[in-house]
Amino acid sequence: MRPLPSFRTTKPIPIKSSSGIGLIDSLAALLYVNVKVNKVPAMPSYSISDLSRELDITTRAIRFYEEQGLLSPERRGQERIYSARDKVSLKLILRGKRIGFSLAECRELIQLYDPVGDNQKQLHSMLGKIAERRAQLDQQMLDIQQMQIELDSAEERCHAALKATQVAAPAEA
Repeated sequence: MRPLPSFRTTKPIPIKSSSGIGLIDSLAALLYVNVKVNKVPAMPSYSISDLSRELDITTRAIRFYEEQGLLSPERRGQERIYSARDKVSLKLILRGKRIGFSLAECRELIQLYDPVGDNQKQLHSMLGKIAERRAQLDQQMLDIQQMQIELDSAEERCHAALKATQVAAPAEA
């Protein structure tokens, strides 16, 4: 015979032998309370201030991402209740923003997120976006180098023209 599972109550049931409650009635009441009180643990949830504090962003930014459809908190009256998925989405948004992704690119990555799957689609998409971003940065670096060469050339011409005007000015005097 298997041992009975242990039950924990949050409310003790007073059992008084003088009240006329029999032992069977007391046990039935105890079992009823244990079954009703012991609930399945809830998934973690966060308030907007919890996420703001934990991720070091403003509540206004969180509400903006919600308005853009990137987050979908549950509502309890006026209060927003964010799920673990919303927290992961917010982390992806912030990481994407740091490496220069647009909100549309972040949205695409968030839509590929699967907490129970292996996220291979999301990872492959992320790798593709990283390669694209790296290529953009390489091009920008080339553009900056070219601009620096042009600035150096313009600066040299200005110095030469300034020197020519200084040499011509004393000869006229």
